[in-house]
Amino acid sequence: MPGTPEYNFSVTGVLKNALDWASRRGTGDRAPLDGKTAAIIGSGGRYGTLRSQLHLREILAHNEVYVLRQSLMLAGGSTLFDDDLHLTDTETRERLAKLLVALRNWTLRLQI
Repeated sequence: MPGTPEYNFSVTGVLKNALDWASRRGTGDRAPLDGKTAAIIGSGGRYGTLRSQLHLREILAHNEVYVLRQSLMLAGGSTLFDDDLHLTDTETRERLAKLLVALRNWTLRLQI
């Protein structure tokens, strides 16, 4: 489940590089990302990574990753965590839990 901050209207270079490596086909016919399911979560400024999430969907399409339509965009993410990086915002915890259940159901639905 890729999570990303927004960087110049896109994903960070580190995430893009990791996805590029995972999208490569090795000695087999498939790449590690091929046909996987995913949900996207991002935390950023005012728009909560809207543009990077759109770009991430395009990137994942290369490997036919089945991206859940719902996503989680967290504006002002730094205010949602304590000093130990625990998610303390109740509404966000509930939204995250719903997204994870939706991802689980999506994954089970797409199993062959």
